[in-house]
Amino acid sequence: MNTFDPDPDNRYPCHNRIFICPASILPLAGSDGASHYTAAVSLDRAFSLVFRNFATLFLLAASLTVPLHVAVSYSHRDVIAVRDIHDDIGRFPEDQRVRGVGRDEVDAYRSSGPILVLIEAAAIPILVGAAVQVFERDLAGRVPSVWDAWRAGFAGLRRLRPRNLELWLAGAVTALAIAVLGRLALLIAAEPLPDEVAWAGRALAEGLSRALGAPFLLGAAALAAKGAPHGAPTA
Repeated sequence: MNTFDPDPDNRYPCHNRIFICPASILPLAGSDGASHYTAAVSLDRAFSLVFRNFATLFLLAASLTVPLHVAVSYSHRDVIAVRDIHDDIGRFPEDQRVRGVGRDEVDAYRSSGPILVLIEAAAIPILVGAAVQVFERDLAGRVPSVWDAWRAGFAGLRRLRPRNLELWLAGAVTALAIAVLGRLALLIAAEPLPDEVAWAGRALAEGLSRALGAPFLLGAAALAAKGAPHGAPTA
């Protein structure tokens, strides 16, 4: 079986299997005719693959984050409607309320944030498996779909492997930066909404900002976890 060496002259030293060079993430034909990744993954090519499949990865993440935040924001819609005076409500006596919102309701809304983060973090292994399927279909010349990706993610839960740490770190930092900036922009855009529908703007800002950053984390994690699959040639 023929394999591809991205750096035959060893002009670009490799550390932890990441090439900062024009190496490529190329599909290798296995004995089954399927496409596989090369073992060495370049940072620039990894992001290139993420951008090429950005719409699918964005919709994949948004199909989880947006419904979650819509459900939570709707259940706390009265609290979000008085979001500008949450600190004042926190100093109210136990039985004092503003538009039906008291200290307990504000505390419950604030505690929902960490719970959502834990739910999203718990879904990462499934989403990584889904992202692997997106890349495999793309490299095989087929059109990836969100539905097929979700099925693949549930069918083969992947243990996240602590290798290619630079790729992990680059994906996580990029995802966090985009999510934070996207959240700020979307919250500013949602600010003029009337109090009665402010929950919808908050939900979309939270859910869509996470979905904007997620492709970079999922892409990096998928490529780091995938490497060269079992039975595939390695560089």
